[in-house]
Amino acid sequence: MLDKIKKFFSPDKPKIDLTLADLKKGFILDYFMESWEVKSHGEYSYDGGSYASEFLIDCGNKKHFLYVEEDDMLADVTLSISVPMNAIDTSLRSIIQKTDEAPDSFEFEGETYYFVECSSGLYKDYGQKQEEAVEFVMYDFKNKTEDKIVSIVRWSETDFEASKGYTVKKVEFSNILPI
Repeated sequence: MLDKIKKFFSPDKPKIDLTLADLKKGFILDYFMESWEVKSHGEYSYDGGSYASEFLIDCGNKKHFLYVEEDDMLADVTLSISVPMNAIDTSLRSIIQKTDEAPDSFEFEGETYYFVECSSGLYKDYGQKQEEAVEFVMYDFKNKTEDKIVSIVRWSETDFEASKGYTVKKVEFSNILPI
């Protein structure tokens, strides 16, 4: 009986109130009455000293990127999907390649998106066997109400990725379970 009581107070006891900051590959979480599995986990380390985690989450018929900025309040949480660069603006890639700067704004899916910031740093994908992090430059744009975002990530001179997404609240996620 005493052993069972000791196990209850053991430091090895699993954490039960998991948050988005605790996510790892294989975890399960609920979002709007659907269960999602974390398929991959990566981390952005920005030159200014801040960090953000990105998780590929999958509910079977949909895949999204869950971006969680690592600060005290987890204020920046977005869900996004990949989109082709040319679907946003056919001249966007060449503008960035020629000038190393993003345009002030562009039209996409009936809305105007405005340049917010350019960030650079290192990205580490925890699922890759490669030990080294990869350099990146990220250009973020938001719509007028700042609830939608378009991000352009430049991995090299010619390698770009784009995503579109929207702001979510951390309280919209529940039932976070470890592997």
